[in-house]
Amino acid sequence: MYHKFRITVASLTVMALCMLSSTATISYFTDTDTKSNEFTVGNAETTLSIFDDVSSEDREQWRAFDVTNYTPLTDGIEIPFYLSAKNTGNIPVYQRFRVVLPTSLSNLVTVNFPNLDNCAPETAPNNTCESSDFSITYNPAVEVEGEPTYAEYYITSLTPLALNSETSVSPTEKIKINGLSETNKSLFTCENNDQNSCAFGINVYSDAIQITGFGNALEAFSNFAETYN
Repeated sequence: MYHKFRITVASLTVMALCMLSSTATISYFTDTDTKSNEFTVGNAETTLSIFDDVSSEDREQWRAFDVTNYTPLTDGIEIPFYLSAKNTGNIPVYQRFRVVLPTSLSNLVTVNFPNLDNCAPETAPNNTCESSDFSITYNPAVEVEGEPTYAEYYITSLTPLALNSETSVSPTEKIKINGLSETNKSLFTCENNDQNSCAFGINVYSDAIQITGFGNALEAFSNFAETYN
């Protein structure tokens, strides 16, 4: 859930606001704010896809993630997990992924990020690592009503997403599960087996925000607050 936010752009004639967050169910949220001498000039929108096989040279043949391919779970399993977002709006946007998991899973599950030169967001200074394409920050304890409830990876693309373009390189490669036992297997549940709903209790989101008014993606996403219900 996002609160409304307002952006002031230095212009005498046009003031613009356009932000979207799409979940792994490909639902989306847009927030526009109109007042005197201001009007919305674009629509920020992304479509999120999750794949577990991207070996084909034909992107249309990539296999959508399906949780039923990886049950029953075993300790030490590594599950292919590739993220992609497509700009389906009408303006260029800054885009980021968020991978969210309950704190009950945070000691069992880690996400593998290629091209980080052995930097692990879970243990890096400020819990942040960067590649040439992404900045990845890990928050081990996102609070809801004052209680640590989620662990979350913020995966920000450093390059704007052009109209109709898709993520060129997935920031993620696989999910690793370690420390699994018979007593904690029940922690991994899905509401249904749809490829865009959940992965063992792990939820994925794609956020998009206009590039107008911001110097870079990190600046853009530092300008709105998030709350979780």
